[in-house]
Amino acid sequence: MPKGDRRADRSAQDAVLTQQMTAILADSGKKMAAGAYQTLIEMTGFDLRTFSNSIEKLISYTGDSKEITAADVETLPRTLHPVSGCGIAGSASSAGKGEMVR
Repeated sequence: MPKGDRRADRSAQDAVLTQQMTAILADSGKKMAAGAYQTLIEMTGFDLRTFSNSIEKLISYTGDSKEITAADVETLPRTLHPVSGCGIAGSASSAGKGEMVR
């Protein structure tokens, strides 16, 4: 699976995420608004596990509602934002002694 930032890579990533979202939502009978999908991708980046787990949480959070909205997605913890730059290793090395990386 392409992990780059070229248009072709993003298109392939979007296809995988859309397929995963459709499969998870099919079991619940829910739909996800286009704005909710975009917001979720902005929060998780192309991390299939985080993306899938977030959809599962949203299914539970929305209860009887048949649609997951962008407002629902925004209730997810902000720790879902993808780590930029050096990733987790960079975050850990930049933390001071005794500080916990969040």
